[in-house]
Order: sequence, then structure tokens, then C-alpha cells
Amino acid sequence: MTQPVYLKHVARYDDPGLTAAVAALLDGAGCPVGVGSSVLIKPNLVAPRNPALSCTSPAVVRAACLYALEKGAARVTVADSPAFGTGRIVARLAGLTEAVADLPVAVASLDRPQAVALSVGGSIGVSRLALEADHILNVARLKCHDQMGLTLTVKNLFGCVCGFRKSLAHQRLGREPGRFAAMILDVLAALPPSTALLDGVVCMHKAGPVGGEPFDLGLLGASANPVALDTAIYALLGVSPRRIP
Repeated sequence: MTQPVYLKHVARYDDPGLTAAVAALLDGAGCPVGVGSSVLIKPNLVAPRNPALSCTSPAVVRAACLYALEKGAARVTVADSPAFGTGRIVARLAGLTEAVADLPVAVASLDRPQAVALSVGGSIGVSRLALEADHILNVARLKCHDQMGLTLTVKNLFGCVCGFRKSLAHQRLGREPGRFAAMILDVLAALPPSTALLDGVVCMHKAGPVGGEPFDLGLLGASANPVALDTAIYALLGVSPRRIP
């Protein structure tokens, strides 16, 4: 079955057309956020280190918040669960808290874990805040990843796992890419419906997900299906999906 993917060129985060571009992408992807809905904006707030490059750009997160509010969402929460620190702390260091300070949105940490069964055995604690949302706007940053090759929108939803549990899962399953990927897909399947939005205006190059270098790509993308969006990005970058678990 064909899965539509929408891409736009935006050269800079201060481009005056960025907010309109994000809205057009999300409309194209059929984002179902509507009046009265509870929306989780899920950026990548991976760690306090190098937040200007390792985290989703505050400008893109703000544009996603504006979109949800303009569609009539009753509650909009921006949240993540870094492996170290809290979502609130990393959001502040990344400039995200300041970027949305004038909007009626909450900035929070994804906590209150609920066990989700895994196909590889056992379970993992996923935040109730994510599980209880009506819709998730999954706002990832395009980055190299030392363990998985690239981290895009599917991997970003792994951030709905609470705190140190992510680090344990990386240690326990990371050496077996097939099992680690299966776990991430189990988390995706347990979550509410989501729309994927990819921040590739400036990417993290050479290493990651924290300590890489900037690469200007000037790309935004969106899809109702994060797997489709990620696969399209692999093709755009000339990378075979077989190389990316």
C-alpha cells in the first residue's frame, strides 16, 4: 500500500515561511488534530549536552504547537523523557521553553511509566502521558546515530519510554539490531495515532545522537506513517533501509 510522504525545502530556522511550511506539511499528511483534542508534541530532547544540535529545533516545535492550537486542540503538551536529566531541564537548555513561553502549552517530562509488553520478551515502561494522548505530533530531528545508523521519526518515539529504561534497553538489546528494532516497533504500536514531522533543516552529521557536527540540509518532511517518512529519507540520502535497523 502506498504511504504518502510530504517534503519541503526550508533553508533556515528563521525563515519567515517556516510556520506555514510546517502547517502545509501536516495538512498534507492528514494530521487529524481537531477541536477539543489532547495533543502531545514529542520533540527529541535527548540530553543536556549540545542541545542546539542534538535536540529538535525550538522553531519547528513552536510551529507544531501553533498548528495544534489553530486546529482547536484543548490541551497541548510538549514533552520528552531524556535518558539523563528531565524533559523540562533539557527543553530549557535547548531554548524550547522560551520559544513557546507565550503559547498556552505545557512543557513537561514523560514520566509515570506503564508496562508495555515486548515481542522480544518482557516489558518496558512507556509514559502514561504519551499513552493517554488523543494524538501525538512526533517532531524528530534528523541525526546520525552511532548504534542505529540514523535516528529519525520511528526512533524518536522510543523517547516515550521513561528515563533510564531507554539506556538499559540500549545496553540489553542494542547489540542485536533486529531485537532492538522490534522493541521500538512494539512501542510505536502501543502508542496512540501519531503524525510524523521531521526537522532536517540542520542535521547532526558524522556521529550522534549527541556529539556530531552540523550539516545544512534545508529539509522538512511529514507523513501519517513514520516508517514511510523514514524510508523516504533513506532513499533521499542514498542509504539502503537494510543498513538502518
